[in-house]
Amino acid sequence: MSGITCQDHLINYAAYAVDPVLSRYIDCVWMEQLSCHPDFLRRHHLIVPDNTIELIFTSHKIERRFSALSNDAMVCKSHVAGLKTRPQYLRVTGQVLLAVRFKPYGLYRFTDIPPSETINESIPTEYLFGSDITSLEEQLIATERPEDQVALISRFFTNRLARSKRSENALFEYVVRRILSAQGNVRVNELTKELNISVKTIERRFQECLGISPKQYCRLIRFFSSLKHPFDPGVQCIGELAHRHGYYDQMHFVKEVKAFTGLTPSVYFGMDKGIQRPIFST
Repeated sequence: MSGITCQDHLINYAAYAVDPVLSRYIDCVWMEQLSCHPDFLRRHHLIVPDNTIELIFTSHKIERRFSALSNDAMVCKSHVAGLKTRPQYLRVTGQVLLAVRFKPYGLYRFTDIPPSETINESIPTEYLFGSDITSLEEQLIATERPEDQVALISRFFTNRLARSKRSENALFEYVVRRILSAQGNVRVNELTKELNISVKTIERRFQECLGISPKQYCRLIRFFSSLKHPFDPGVQCIGELAHRHGYYDQMHFVKEVKAFTGLTPSVYFGMDKGIQRPIFST
């Protein structure tokens, strides 16, 4: 079992690989110990679209809202954080036990719930996975070694995959692989010609398996790829980064960054990424 660690004064982070059969659908199981400094726990962390769906196990409250100043918050304990297409602000009140990071295009194999219901939402775990997930959480709490916890999670989702009513959708997964390999720089019309199918057919598969359109997924992947690329404003300019990731021009990139973060590129790239730091550094 392999692990990746990321340590600093705020986060002690470790990520563990799951069973190879599950790795097509699940990125990792991760654990972190957040600083108990009151300022950190009171902080509203900016969470931008990061191409993840996460099953989070915690006995503490987590608040998610679409504006740091909004009083309308989704407050939950253990939950699934759906695929994000807009920025959120998150506040945690204590340590997360652990979390399962799904590849967003993999969740459809484990639940009968329409993926569109999960976009930008915080969903109770039982709603997606039934009462069995409560038993898993109890076992995780009673288990100390991370390796044993990961084994429990792998067993749970391996069994769930074997009982899944949704079979693998070959067309959807092929198009997803093409989008990922091109880092989002692919035209859906070109794929339809290559596969000799209609745009509506691809769009229907994406709604069934992901909950958003292929065009929107391309936007998310391109944006996510740009954020993972190290950027030094003292050496590079925004235009260079835009060109490197296939945006029409600098203004196009600026608009996308504002849409997905609520901030200008100069402000976002200059700020601390907080609890999203491990995602953009691995």
